[in-house]
Amino acid sequence: MLMMNDVDKSVLEFGAIVVCLGVRYKNYCSNICRTFLVNPSDKMQKNYEFLLTAYEKLIEKLKAGRRLSSVYEEVVAYVTEHRKDLVDKLTKSFGYGL
Repeated sequence: MLMMNDVDKSVLEFGAIVVCLGVRYKNYCSNICRTFLVNPSDKMQKNYEFLLTAYEKLIEKLKAGRRLSSVYEEVVAYVTEHRKDLVDKLTKSFGYGL
């Protein structure tokens, strides 16, 4: 695991930086992840815009009583149909709680 105090400038590269933080308090566990784009190329920007659209579709599908696994599967199917090249790029945090 790379800790922030272990990082020097030679380790970091510009582009997409994914930061995830996990915290446990008593019996409650929570995770939060954020992606930062630093001087993104046109390709990176287009990928981000597409994945933001996929995220918005995911939010629309979240309804009371729906299985989260079916929402996850539908969004993966959407990405597969429209941008198959990005399916294997979905981070491990995609689908947390499913």
